[in-house]
Amino acid sequence: MGKKIPSEIGATAWPDLQSRVYAAPDEVFSRLFPAVLQAAEEGDAMARSLLDDCAAALAELGSDLAERLQLQSQEFRLAKTGGMLGRSAYFDERLDCHLRKAAPVAKYSDLQLSPAEAAAHLALQVLQTA
Repeated sequence: MGKKIPSEIGATAWPDLQSRVYAAPDEVFSRLFPAVLQAAEEGDAMARSLLDDCAAALAELGSDLAERLQLQSQEFRLAKTGGMLGRSAYFDERLDCHLRKAAPVAKYSDLQLSPAEAAAHLALQVLQTA
């Protein structure tokens, strides 16, 4: 992984990769993610550690949101969506594990609508009850 990561984006060395990350993190990480997934699926320990850390960080965001919305002690629906999901059995399993710890009372489901469409439906519901 130490050699594969810089070469995936054409970086000559780690300092080159770091400067690219600072300049355009979304571009760099989106290009690296498939390589890390593949390595994790092949059993690479570093890739698995990276994905586990990523899954834990995402779950922590969910936990923080549940806390801010005061949902931690009541059942609520949590839907996962995004381009990282469904591409790696290892990552999906780690994310589910961390989410169950972070939001144990949540009911998990697949998102049936795009996030924008779901937000529009929620806004309509709020307007109709106001």
